Amino acid sequence: MGFITRHGAGSRASNLAVKLKFWFFLFFLASGFCSLLNEVVWTRLAMANYGVTTVSISIVLSVFMLGLSLGSWIAGRLCDPLRNASARVELLFYSLCELLIGVGAIAAPKMLVLGRAFLIHSNTTWASPAYTVMSAACIIIALLPWTVCMGATLPLAMSVLRKTTPESARSFSFLYLANTLGSTFGSLIPAFVLIELLGFHHTLRVAASLNLLVACISTMLAGLKLPSPP
Repeated sequence: MGFITRHGAGSRASNLAVKLKFWFFLFFLASGFCSLLNEVVWTRLAMANYGVTTVSISIVLSVFMLGLSLGSWIAGRLCDPLRNASARVELLFYSLCELLIGVGAIAAPKMLVLGRAFLIHSNTTWASPAYTVMSAACIIIALLPWTVCMGATLPLAMSVLRKTTPESARSFSFLYLANTLGSTFGSLIPAFVLIELLGFHHTLRVAASLNLLVACISTMLAGLKLPSPP
């Protein structure tokens, strides 16, 4: 009877681990889509506010890459002291990051506009070195916090799967595949479909809604009794 009970509990834990991997695949598919959607729209809005120049485009792309790198590093450092904590804690951190990314999709355009207003009132000459530096600072302030959250999602998800699934060695390639597929769709669909149909701001609302949905579902998953690998 004890064997049957243990076997049943092990089977339920295994099923939950499979479902958790399935959910994370969907999360990173949606997250990759939203990240590239945000990048495409943010780049166009930055050009609309600060000028259609190679410098402004380069700044947006650089901030995006910097945020991803910083977020990955910060989350990696965070996971180290949480090594002995429950996977639920890191899953809640992951949910928080997705929530903030959704907020950023709406907040970043408003911050870009505020930065433009600041530059106008500063009477800085357009395309001057001072203008370039100040516009770069405005773009960094508007975009960096949200891209840091994007970068933090992968290490946090990896840590959750490492604590809940027996095949954690495959987690990186599994999540990277989902993120790459989502990014591919996120770079193509906005340019050819969403922006044309909805415009910039409504397209960002689509991204924000997906991020908030991911945050809600992952928070619900954190309320379950998460399995531990054998």
